[in-house]
Amino acid sequence: MRVGIIVNPDAGLGGKLGFKGSDGRAEEARAAGAKDRAGPRMEECFNKFTDLLASGLNRIKVTPEIITWSGRMGGAWLNGSNFTSIGESPETTTAGDTAKLIRQLIENKVDIIVYAGGDGTTRDIVNALGDKKIPLIGVPGGVKMHSGCFATTPNAAAEVLFSFAIGDLMASITEVMDLDEEIYLTGEWKVRMYGEALTPASPRFIQG
Repeated sequence: MRVGIIVNPDAGLGGKLGFKGSDGRAEEARAAGAKDRAGPRMEECFNKFTDLLASGLNRIKVTPEIITWSGRMGGAWLNGSNFTSIGESPETTTAGDTAKLIRQLIENKVDIIVYAGGDGTTRDIVNALGDKKIPLIGVPGGVKMHSGCFATTPNAAAEVLFSFAIGDLMASITEVMDLDEEIYLTGEWKVRMYGEALTPASPRFIQG
């Protein structure tokens, strides 16, 4: 089994500063003292996943191959664990980098993609996937997380990934949602369906 990892290192930076999202405001947020949110949450998820693989629950002794970029979009948050690097994270990241990494994960035939970010990251990933039916698990790390592919916590994301890896979960279609930030700035709450994605079906650990 091949697991693709993506971290949007700018996701969630605006949360504690009261921003309605982090899109286009990462530099401003960091200048105001914002700390990484998505990366540490991926680290928490991956630590739990590693513990599950080493436990007696791993009845089929699955040993997934982890595929990602080195650096802050992936490898930096894997605590020195072995992974296959297919590139190097740039110092400053954009939605274009997310799309590029997705294309490379597709080329490397990953079976599932685990990503840390928010609704904006989800939209970027779904756009880049196009008609490719690769299941997604979202590690909640953004300011906005309305989509149905997000786990409720980083540890929950690890539980879902592990259950999928050992064959206990099947993928199903879920909705990709996003909040219109421009409208929200005027005081109106408007969340719309953006598209659909596949995600392992787990009502206990995946949000509705």
